[in-house]
Amino acid sequence: MTQLAVTIGLAAGGQVVVEVVFSWPGLGREILNSVRTSDFPLAQASFLVMAAFVVSLNLLVDILYTMLDPRVSFK
Repeated sequence: MTQLAVTIGLAAGGQVVVEVVFSWPGLGREILNSVRTSDFPLAQASFLVMAAFVVSLNLLVDILYTMLDPRVSFK
């Protein structure tokens, strides 16, 4: 479970490279365009969205741990 969450987080971070190389529209390309044009509020908001996705994914994995493993509990 942990490795899955980490891998998905890395894939979300690597989307910038994939979208630029293949010219796909998306959040990664938008980040690059906003940095090139010095639109820093848009770049910050895009990074915030990506970070919130990764953090919420890790929170979901932690919650799933309590359901899958009875030895783990919230304290």
